[in-house]
Amino acid sequence: MQSPEDMVEDEWYLVRYSGEIPEIALNSSFYFLTRDKNGPRLELTEEQILRFRHAARDRFHEIILRDMIPENRDKTIYRGLKRSIANWERYQQFCSRQGLDAEEFKREVAGQLLHFLEVHQNEVCSGGECPMLDCSFDELISFTQAIGLHREELPLNMRLASNA
Repeated sequence: MQSPEDMVEDEWYLVRYSGEIPEIALNSSFYFLTRDKNGPRLELTEEQILRFRHAARDRFHEIILRDMIPENRDKTIYRGLKRSIANWERYQQFCSRQGLDAEEFKREVAGQLLHFLEVHQNEVCSGGECPMLDCSFDELISFTQAIGLHREELPLNMRLASNA
């Protein structure tokens, strides 16, 4: 039989490497560990709870960035920029509910998005094969604003389009 410490570690691992919605994994683990009649019914410490919250946060970071890595576009893990936008919105809500700071991650997301857009623009401008973005221009501009990017930071073609 597993020790309570091993159960906590196993559940942490499930949260950290969960699928597309880490908050569901987090809540499921909390339920199993603390209230499930078949679980260990533990009293988690504040330190353990925070560690779980950080595991879910870190998983959010991975799935948000995953879809803004140009090299991932041809891989099965790629879900598209629209998914990054949706996951960013979920992340913001998650941080608000869990009392975590969502602001600290903005610059990393902004930097990765700029890189993604620059690669995208260069491929389009060079005449090579380049998949279209899977979000609308309005969605993209709203996202850039949400992560603190300013119009003058966008690639030139996107700056010009956003002035139209």
